Amino acid sequence: MIYGKDENECLYQLRANKLYPIKIRPIFRWKEGLLPFSKTINYNEMGNFCRQFSTLLRSGLSIPQALKLLVQQKKSSRLQEIISDLLLSLEKGESLYQGFSKHETKLPQFFCSQIRAGEMTNSLDLVLDRLATYYNQEDHFRKKINQLLAYPLILLISSLGVICFLLFKVIPGFQEIYVSLEANLPMLTYCLMSMSRHLNTNYKKYMIGLLLSVVFLSAVFRVSVVKKWIILFQYRLPIWGRLKKQLLTARLARTLGLLLENGLEVLSAIELTSETLGFPIDDYLKQIAFNLRRGISLTRSLKITRFFPDIFLEMVSIGEESGSLAEMLNRAAEIYEKNCKNQIERFLTFLEPALLMGIALIVGIIIFAVMLPMFEMIKLI
Repeated sequence: MIYGKDENECLYQLRANKLYPIKIRPIFRWKEGLLPFSKTINYNEMGNFCRQFSTLLRSGLSIPQALKLLVQQKKSSRLQEIISDLLLSLEKGESLYQGFSKHETKLPQFFCSQIRAGEMTNSLDLVLDRLATYYNQEDHFRKKINQLLAYPLILLISSLGVICFLLFKVIPGFQEIYVSLEANLPMLTYCLMSMSRHLNTNYKKYMIGLLLSVVFLSAVFRVSVVKKWIILFQYRLPIWGRLKKQLLTARLARTLGLLLENGLEVLSAIELTSETLGFPIDDYLKQIAFNLRRGISLTRSLKITRFFPDIFLEMVSIGEESGSLAEMLNRAAEIYEKNCKNQIERFLTFLEPALLMGIALIVGIIIFAVMLPMFEMIKLI
């Protein structure tokens, strides 16, 4: 399968391989940006691509030869399209960085900048290998966090399903029985059955209201000012804010460490990292870059922001003094990633029993309220 922007580009690729098609038929593909998961390539795909590309280059293949092998192996249509377009760019005399830059909506700017650094220093295979390690570590960490959060989320959703089943199916059946028996309902049972009757009658209105609320809130949250306010509010929360700060510190340390390993100066690495990580860290990093230009050390510049943890500042200070800043940043990233994982695990050890107890209490109250009139009728017999 050949990927191209139009028929002429596909023809160019085929004729370059001495192939002459009878017919070119476009395949259906989602419009770029239409779906949230169709826009960018995930960390796992990026890590595998960088690792394979680096291995092929180290085996002695040229860049075009390596890319031709990769385009045949890749299962991701997005990566196949990028690599095919990249081969065309190389045939036209463009650099690898220029070819990747054409797909900035799908590839991180950070990745493109590293490719440029690898080409300039003639160490593309080494840069790709470090990028592969970086993306694999990021992907592994994210998957760990998702695995930890999966069970409480599944528990919560299944519990809501059970409660809805009781309210919409079970309680109306008992209500018909009690009405036919003309039983006097206790206050708890009466309130529960009134709520069930109201939900069964007006659930369509609530569904439409919920859908409109989701659409409205998603539109509001996309507003830049609102999004920034929400992010800042999260960092002010007592437990969640501290965890978010540690996660951000780990990402900063991991990214800076990689850039310094690939030969960038501290100032250039800070500026590139500010473009990579986004708000709110970009504002702090711009302030740090300004202080570095004035001759202030990195440790002192980090302290001025009053955002970063003390342990991180101490590790950066040791790295600056010993000349091993990249190594210390990588160690700091590992420490904070492990701390975040441990904190989430400790939080979940309390959350899971609390969820179970809360759900058991709600279901127990519902069942008790439904059965209470029966107990009273039995007493009268």
